[in-house]
Amino acid sequence: MSALKDLIRRLGSLNKEEKEHGLSELRNEVDKVDTQISKLLIERLKLSIDIGTIKKTLGMSTYDAQREYEIERNIDIIPENTEIKKSLKRIYERIMDESRAIQKAREK
Repeated sequence: MSALKDLIRRLGSLNKEEKEHGLSELRNEVDKVDTQISKLLIERLKLSIDIGTIKKTLGMSTYDAQREYEIERNIDIIPENTEIKKSLKRIYERIMDESRAIQKAREK
């Protein structure tokens, strides 16, 4: 990854072909990360299904404000800049929405 950071640092001095090659390399890295994220999200959704099953037997709602607050608090301690942290929170809001949706779908 340091070679890619170096590429970004030298961006102003690169020709078009070098920039296009760098862009391609970065996109390949994004594809690798996306594969990892997809696998982890599948694992998380499967866990959410199991959690929903247990909640149902306990007569609990799929929405748990305290748990969602805990997840958001865990994100807050990640040392990133404000822009990235805001984006991460929005992503997690969507993940939690989908987790609740999959739990509700299994209730039927």
